[in-house]
Amino acid sequence: RACARFGDCHMSQPWLFVLAGGSGTRFWPRSRSSLPKQFLPLAGDEPLLVTTLKRFSTWISPSRMVVVTTKSLESQTQSMVKALGGVKVLAEPEAKNTAPALVMAMEWLRSQDPTATAVVVPADHWISDIPEYLAVMKKAVEAAETKGRLCTVGIQPYRPETGYGYIRLGEALVEGVYQVERFVEK
Repeated sequence: RACARFGDCHMSQPWLFVLAGGSGTRFWPRSRSSLPKQFLPLAGDEPLLVTTLKRFSTWISPSRMVVVTTKSLESQTQSMVKALGGVKVLAEPEAKNTAPALVMAMEWLRSQDPTATAVVVPADHWISDIPEYLAVMKKAVEAAETKGRLCTVGIQPYRPETGYGYIRLGEALVEGVYQVERFVEK
């Protein structure tokens, strides 16, 4: 939709998709296939998945939150999010990694709300500054809606790291939002 200038647009409430199909191999022996990382209370008293959903609850209604997981974790995930009231669980028939899960989720969204904006996040990130994080995510949603762009959110590294790729920034679209010149693989 068109807005006179960036910042003037009244954002619609986006949909939140939380990717939670992990297989439990990264934190073995603490995690396992029946208890993957997103179900563990690694950074507090509640599972990472619940922490992730609650992080967005001041902005996005639980009725617009969807957890994307695998069929084998579907019932556990439904039990875990039940107390949050209205969170949906979308299960892929078998684990096929991130891209197929996203395609399935976006096809589901297109059937529900064809003009919606989606925020997609992993279930297992720890965010220390939640107000700043939500401000960045809201700015990304606004840029997506006003500029008609797909947005990705990155963090400024504080040291060189050969285990990760990085984003080479292009021209500024608006303050704090840049065109991606290129993704550089690790």
